[in-house]
Amino acid sequence: MRTLRKKSGRRGFSLLEVVMSMSIVTISFWGAMAGLQFMWRGITARKVYSGEVAMVQKVFTNIRSNPAQFYAMPSTPDETKDGALVTAAEFPVPDSQTGEYSTEDLAKFQYAYTTNGSYFGTSSDCVECDGRLMYILQPYGSQMPGVLKATVRMVRLKGKKLIKSKEFVSFVNYN
Repeated sequence: MRTLRKKSGRRGFSLLEVVMSMSIVTISFWGAMAGLQFMWRGITARKVYSGEVAMVQKVFTNIRSNPAQFYAMPSTPDETKDGALVTAAEFPVPDSQTGEYSTEDLAKFQYAYTTNGSYFGTSSDCVECDGRLMYILQPYGSQMPGVLKATVRMVRLKGKKLIKSKEFVSFVNYN
């Protein structure tokens, strides 16, 4: 059978078809790359969070195993021992204008850690670490004698500037 179309002698795609298909491929590629980058950030953030939770659990476990090592129960509710009994308002707070901690405030944090999980130890051993952790133990209340409220605050820093802050709370039987 013969076709009614004339043979023009041209084969292949027109310039417009090539440009359109290349633009569709390019947009699809960049969309896939953005999705992968978003996914990678989420995975990295989850790893950091998991490491932070593991560190907090380690601190809570140490406190639970021997609370007397970390806290001396006051004989009266107002009594403190070496500043161990403080209120949550006494957690160091960064400057409201600059968002930076003073050197004295950074010294109050008992532990230092790196966000990549390569170090967890005392603040004096790792001055350049980008994370700080401190805990405060308080009696939970007169209704429940012997129970302590343990609050752990973790902060991530860039220099002395606060990037992120989290608090974790647990209860410890002191008896």
